[in-house]
Amino acid sequence: MNSEHSILVIDDEAVVCESFKRILSNEGYKVDTKISPQEGLDLAVSKNYNLVFLDLRMEEMDGIDLFHKLREKEPDLPVIVVTGYPSMDTALECIKLHASDYIIKPFTPDDILKLTKQIIT
Repeated sequence: MNSEHSILVIDDEAVVCESFKRILSNEGYKVDTKISPQEGLDLAVSKNYNLVFLDLRMEEMDGIDLFHKLREKEPDLPVIVVTGYPSMDTALECIKLHASDYIIKPFTPDDILKLTKQIIT
């Protein structure tokens, strides 16, 4: 049952967080969102999430920096990186950090649901 699975979305754009919440909640997932990268990091290490969606470009903290900090505390937590500014450098860094996937904005609801279902079974 999806309601047993918790997902965290960290993105500094409220509209993106709301999109994720709507898409995933409609499928029965428990979804928390944070527009503050630091608050997202704190929540990710204090709660037991099954998956994190992480934006790379945020004003308060770079997503790669946040990803490094998250890996130090939660090395096995599945993370899907979301970015509107893809580059080979960030893609390679995400691979090194063992990202579960790397998706590019804009995304479709089907993209999000397919990736979520691949990771959360």
